[in-house]
Amino acid sequence: MKERMRGFLLQSFFLLVTFAALVPHLLFAQSGTLGSTSSPVVNAFGRPMAGVDVSICQPLATTAAQVISNTAVLTMASNPVTAGFAAGMQVEVSGFSGADTYFNGGTFTNGTGITGGYTILSVTSTTITFALTHANATASSNGTVLQQGNGTTGCAGLSAVYTDPGMTQPLAQPIVTDAYGNWNAFAQSGQLYYVHFYGSGVTTSIRWMVNVTTNAAVVVASGTSTLGNSAIGAGACATVVTTTAAGVATTDRIEWAYASAPATADGLLTLSPYVTSGNVNWKLCNPTASSQTPSGLVVNWEVLR
Repeated sequence: MKERMRGFLLQSFFLLVTFAALVPHLLFAQSGTLGSTSSPVVNAFGRPMAGVDVSICQPLATTAAQVISNTAVLTMASNPVTAGFAAGMQVEVSGFSGADTYFNGGTFTNGTGITGGYTILSVTSTTITFALTHANATASSNGTVLQQGNGTTGCAGLSAVYTDPGMTQPLAQPIVTDAYGNWNAFAQSGQLYYVHFYGSGVTTSIRWMVNVTTNAAVVVASGTSTLGNSAIGAGACATVVTTTAAGVATTDRIEWAYASAPATADGLLTLSPYVTSGNVNWKLCNPTASSQTPSGLVVNWEVLR
């Protein structure tokens, strides 16, 4: 029987939404449940699978990036070692914009994982490196890194998950399914998570799960965009600034704020954000009767669904 079970595909899973009306204190904690109470991990015959490892991840942000001698060195916002990144693992890099898009690589397909991308060369407490054929350069934008994982190593970066809806008791990863194929975790609501199923006797699977409380918006993508600083003539508009935002659809919406105080000229200009498939766009126009020179502000943004 064990041999017959080996290699079976995991069936589809779905997110269990915890309603604040049923558990009142969830409204304050803003947590939701990721788990399998009504949809356990089973094999192709519908039999529960115990002992399956489950890791819950989100892409880890960079704070700096450069290429040195055909090696990309990404400085991460938090420790990539404790976040689960490991040498030899496949990663998707996304979110770099403008002249830095050469850092981007890999495509995530729900249920299948990452195609293309890069293989990690080394991981330290602050950096991730991988081979990248490019002239020496330093990025002016930032992106994110997602590790796919395999049959023995989980996805990364590992998300903060908890055993309780108040999110006071951290839950170690990987989570292991019980004798009935069940697993469960509480996590911050309004987020998109990547859930990786792996271990002996199963085919590795990684898929999206959205963790929400009732009526909560989901953050599909987030990042920064840098506006231009060239003069804009009276009644004219600057060239539209476009930033890659993986997974964004035309039905999504943008929330944004400047990362610093606008200069006088910036306050006279109008900024119109809009989404296109896989991108966020910024149209900066001058409605005044004289030329205005913007300061090149950085825009912090999230795309919500």
